[in-house]
Amino acid sequence: MGYRPEVDGRGMALSCDRTTTGARLLTSIPINQVSFYGYGVIRRGDKTTPCPVCGKPGTVIEAAPEYVREYMGVQVAVDRCVVKCDCPYGSNRICAPLGWIGSGPSPEQIAAGKRAAELAAAALAAEAEAVRKAEERERNRVFAKSCLRGDGCNDAGEQQEPHTNFAQMCFFRALPAQDPATDDDVPQHAQTARKKKPAAPQDIPKPKKRGAL
Repeated sequence: MGYRPEVDGRGMALSCDRTTTGARLLTSIPINQVSFYGYGVIRRGDKTTPCPVCGKPGTVIEAAPEYVREYMGVQVAVDRCVVKCDCPYGSNRICAPLGWIGSGPSPEQIAAGKRAAELAAAALAAEAEAVRKAEERERNRVFAKSCLRGDGCNDAGEQQEPHTNFAQMCFFRALPAQDPATDDDVPQHAQTARKKKPAAPQDIPKPKKRGAL
């Protein structure tokens, strides 16, 4: 099988084609004289099987322009040419679109399916590789990495490098939490009140003697 012959930008009608009403085209040229992929050529004046709509056999009354193509002095019919039957004029036409006329998929369809399968397999492989690299990065993390190391490289290296090759860093230390109720309280220290010592007897002053008046 192959691609339908093109006549002035339209598909050539063959005996494997049907009309818009479902009737089949019948060639008037013996296939052993002129054929494409085992199908006969349809020309102006060729008949069709009875129309499924009106029940009357149709006649091809339209063809390609005379300067385009003919067989045995009669112009070939092409896609969308009118077929006359008892149906309204123009409602019954030849269906002969350009493209592949084989029973299976066309070479383009086969290639497109193969390409789609290859792309899908490549996408799955890329996704699996990304997962593998992510897992490897998780296993091989480094504390600090030089700016000279490439993106995704987990090799910390063994050579000495200036500190300017590394990003700024600092250390954080977590302290145990204190009692929230006393975190903001000022520490209070208990103080003992000092008691005054009682005066000793010898320290008590003696009363002064008064003179006689």
